[in-house]
Amino acid sequence: MKYILSSNPFGGVTQRLLKEALEDIDERLNNIEKKVFKTSRVPTTLAQQILILHKLGLLDKIKKMDMSNNQKAKLLSILLNGDIDNTEHYLSHSEDNDAVVHTATNYKFLTKLFKEVELSDLEKKADNELTKLLKEK
Repeated sequence: MKYILSSNPFGGVTQRLLKEALEDIDERLNNIEKKVFKTSRVPTTLAQQILILHKLGLLDKIKKMDMSNNQKAKLLSILLNGDIDNTEHYLSHSEDNDAVVHTATNYKFLTKLFKEVELSDLEKKADNELTKLLKEK
């Protein structure tokens, strides 16, 4: 047993010890929930996924493949677990700066992601795009 919370003669367990024990228990429960319920995944939108592929240069490789746009969209929709029509729409507008893919929310997400995975060049570029988008508002 990790915790033995004895009471003092003047009124019970100290608040500090109790707080530390509860915080530790909460952290352990969160870790168990992540493992059991697979909650450690980062939720992303299809637009964010397409933008990530675009900024990594992977989308360009797919676009250069000798396939129709519909086939490319189908391939990506399977990989990204997205709707084929939305995937085709985002794919066709991934390079347009005013497209629905290029939003401040998406670039905030991208900046944070690239920072977390230590892609500093891409983080700076995403942050610059975010700054531009915020100035335009």
